[in-house]
Amino acid sequence: MARPREHDAQAARDGAVQAFLQRGFAATSLADLEAATGLDRRQLYNEHGDKMGVFLQALDDFEQRASARFLGALEAREAGKAEIVETLNTFVELSATEEGRLGCLLCNTSREPVSRDDARVGDRVSAFFARIEKAYANALRNAVKVGDLELTAAGRRRHARHLMATHVAACVLSRGGVDRKTLRDVVTVALQPLR
Repeated sequence: MARPREHDAQAARDGAVQAFLQRGFAATSLADLEAATGLDRRQLYNEHGDKMGVFLQALDDFEQRASARFLGALEAREAGKAEIVETLNTFVELSATEEGRLGCLLCNTSREPVSRDDARVGDRVSAFFARIEKAYANALRNAVKVGDLELTAAGRRRHARHLMATHVAACVLSRGGVDRKTLRDVVTVALQPLR
């Protein structure tokens, strides 16, 4: 009995995300995408138009999943210091796993020429980084509101940007093979002003 078409489509999209995570946009060939998705070239083109279409869908899929998993707690109404600490410590622990060593598709893409050469890609990367910053800003604002932190509005903005940079750096460093102890030091220093 054949699997439902929707399941096949989701599996193909997941395969595309994995292919681009492993190789990046430039190094992922159509043959790689065929192998990863189980679709032939014609099916890929019918669904997405071209390799860029597949990549844009993969970026959107990854952003949706990463936001739900890593930003949801920071974006919650009751988010505060605990959620900031938990989120950054999660990246430290993930660095010792195969998943963590692949990094973040949007962070990885920010280092590729395609993020500068194609506005659709660059806009997605920029929007994701802005969302990360906004999520940390939300948690900082709530921490100030309940008396866990004393920061001015300008101080919260600076800290949110620093935490966003730490978040992105943790993903990039994991991809680069930096060990967990080094990442722990990076995160510990970033969190010191919040203690």
